[in-house]
Amino acid sequence: MTDYKKTSARFLIDYISTLPQDDPDNAAKAALAGDVYIKAWSWAALNKLFFFLAMFGSLAVILWPAFVVIFTKFFTLQEAAILQTCLTAITAFFVYFYRYYKTRQMFSENILRHIAFGKDPVADLIPKVIEGMGRLDQGFTFSVPRKDDKHDATGTPSPGKSPNKPSDKSKTPSKPKKAS
Repeated sequence: MTDYKKTSARFLIDYISTLPQDDPDNAAKAALAGDVYIKAWSWAALNKLFFFLAMFGSLAVILWPAFVVIFTKFFTLQEAAILQTCLTAITAFFVYFYRYYKTRQMFSENILRHIAFGKDPVADLIPKVIEGMGRLDQGFTFSVPRKDDKHDATGTPSPGKSPNKPSDKSKTPSKPKKAS
């Protein structure tokens, strides 16, 4: 019986390892999947760490006012406000990194799904996996996406959108002309 108490990445690696390894395509898929799995595992570990830190921090932010009321002899109101601001900022930091690593984990698991179940020949699959992993390895970006941005969280063009294709201005309502 299959144990389902694991990440999707681990499940997919286990599935890929059951494919006959004497077939060169399956051996190449296993190597590609192993490389992706290393990243998925590390992102999952960091994701879990920051998830628990974010939960702990969120609980602390919620309970802070009650804590201050109970322990008023240790804090002035100004000190309590400064500490609460710092606590909230640190918790926001934890939430950001949780989201960052969760997104990376999800995209790496999607790459593993493509390796495991995609119908692309291995020769076509290798450059796609390398390109996808390269996008995921770009590191942190703190830019805010614009409304007209056609890319997802990893910088990948959204499905059906071409970053080089000019936008269709005919669908945008034009401003009414001023009457002379």
